[in-house]
Amino acid sequence: MVTFGEGFELYKIPNGAGLIGAERHSEDDHFILTFKNKEVLVYNRGELQLCEQPDVTFVGEEGIDAKGLTKELAYMIVKGLREGNKDYILFEGQANHLLPIHCEEHVQSKLFVYAGQLIAFAFLHGHIGFPGMSRALAKYIVSEDLKDAVPHICIKDIPDINTRLLVKELYVVLFLYWFYSHVLSLNFPQEAPDLMKYAEVVRDLAAGGANWRFYDTQFRSLRQTRAHEMPWGTTH
Repeated sequence: MVTFGEGFELYKIPNGAGLIGAERHSEDDHFILTFKNKEVLVYNRGELQLCEQPDVTFVGEEGIDAKGLTKELAYMIVKGLREGNKDYILFEGQANHLLPIHCEEHVQSKLFVYAGQLIAFAFLHGHIGFPGMSRALAKYIVSEDLKDAVPHICIKDIPDINTRLLVKELYVVLFLYWFYSHVLSLNFPQEAPDLMKYAEVVRDLAAGGANWRFYDTQFRSLRQTRAHEMPWGTTH
């Protein structure tokens, strides 16, 4: 047991181990790291002084930590947090667009807080950042202002492929709708308000999980031959 508030030693860390878990003990104020080989490291967290220089020792290896071993540990920590495993995943998405997974259990257990402390440790003592994170997320972490993050959001920040394809399709639909509404407003200004109403109907269908695509396709098809019976501003 060692105190983070003092100079401290990390021990029983096998070379090449992969980080699986990081958590705080529910009863005692201990910080627990779990690696793939099932060895567990327990430390008294105390006031957790991340700036204190650690002294790292790997099991079965001789040597003095002249910052080289600390950097190796930092690399192992970041790699483990980024990749996770089948039972323990913190981030999802493709390279350079990683985002924290949506998991209420992780939030309630402050798992992301501990992950952030480990990342800070890796940065301070191993000079290793967290490569692969979404740029929008990085901007938000630094500024805590959505206005700074929004300009950096892109389609690749969506981890789920199906959702990403749907967003792309919606983008195309919205662009075509904007172009069509612009032309319609110029030539038939009296129909513009009804077209705005139609856009609201489609949006509400999509928000409610209904098949907005089917509705839009059928409505447009019917308007080609029965436009007088299918006004834009009426729900059918």
